[in-house]
Amino acid sequence: MKRKIIALLLASMLALSMGACTKSKESTQDINTESQKEEPTSLIGIWKSEVNNSSYQEAVISESSIEINWVSDNGKTKSLYWSGTYSGPTEKTDNYTWISENNKQQTDAALMASGDDTKEFTFKNNVISYEVSALGTTKTMELSQISKSIPEELQKEQSAGDDSELTLNYLLPPDFVRWNMAAQEVRDNEVREENTLYSIVNDNIEYVNYKPMKSKDKYTSSLDLTYCFLDNKLKAYWCSYDKDMLSKPIDVYSEIKNYIVGIHGDCESEEFTWSDSAYENDKNRWNDAFRYGYVTIKTMWHTSDSAIIIKWDYNNGMNVITSSLDFENNL
Repeated sequence: MKRKIIALLLASMLALSMGACTKSKESTQDINTESQKEEPTSLIGIWKSEVNNSSYQEAVISESSIEINWVSDNGKTKSLYWSGTYSGPTEKTDNYTWISENNKQQTDAALMASGDDTKEFTFKNNVISYEVSALGTTKTMELSQISKSIPEELQKEQSAGDDSELTLNYLLPPDFVRWNMAAQEVRDNEVREENTLYSIVNDNIEYVNYKPMKSKDKYTSSLDLTYCFLDNKLKAYWCSYDKDMLSKPIDVYSEIKNYIVGIHGDCESEEFTWSDSAYENDKNRWNDAFRYGYVTIKTMWHTSDSAIIIKWDYNNGMNVITSSLDFENNL
C-alpha cells in the first residue's frame, strides 16, 4: 500500500513539474516574440526633393506635424508651402498613407502656400510623394530623406510659428524713427537682425537692410526691409515684396492698403494704369494682370512730415515707401 501511495505522489509531482516546464517554455516564447517585434516605421526627420532650376522643396516632419518649404537662392530663401498635421505608422511598413490637415494660421499668411484644407501624403519605397499645383499645373512631388533628426533651431522655429501672431506692423517705420536721424542711431534702436549682405553704401547714400521676424511678420518669405540715408540722414524707409513670391498680388495689395487706411485714413489718390482692357474689366483676372504686367498701381497718403506710397509694377514688384517730404520727389 505504501508503495502505491508513493507511486501516486511521484506521478502527481511529475505531472506538476511537466506543467510548470510547459508554462515556462510558453512564457519564454512570449518574451522572445515580443523582443523580435519590430519598431514602427518612423518618418521623423528632414526630406528633400530633387533640385529643379536651383529650387526644391524641403519637408521637416516631427512627431505631430509636417512643414514643407520652397527653397531657393542656394538655401538662403525659404517660402512656406505646407504646414499641417502628421500621424505616423503604428507598425513596421514600407507603404503608408496619411491625410494632413492644413494649419491655416500659418499657410494663410504665406504667399506660396497651398490653400487646400487637407493634403494626402504617401510613403512608398522610401519616398514621400504628394501633389503640388501651381498656375493651373499639377505635378507629383517626391521627397527622399536626408536626415532622421531635426536640428534644434528648426524645432524652435516650428514651435514659435505654431502660436505666433502674424502682423503687418513692419509696413511703416517703427515708433523710434524720426527723419534725419543717423544710420548708427537706427542700428542702436532696431530690434530686428541686420542683413549685412544687402546693407550697402553708394557714395553719399547708405542702405541698411533688415531681416523680417519670421515668427511675427506676415509674408516674410518675400519681404525686404530697408532704410535709406542721404549724407547719414534718414530720408526713407520701405518694404519690398518679391513679385515672384506673390501668388495673389491684388489680394496682398488690398490688405496693405486697408492696413494703412486703418492708421492714416483714406488715401489721397489711387491710380491704376492698364495696358490690357480685357483684364481691367474682369476683376477675377486681376491677380493674373499683376503677374503678367498688365497693370501698374500708385496709391498715396501724406502726413504732416511724411509721404506714404504703395507702388506696384511688374519689373519692381510691390513696394510700400515712407519718406520725408523733402525726399519724396526722389522716389
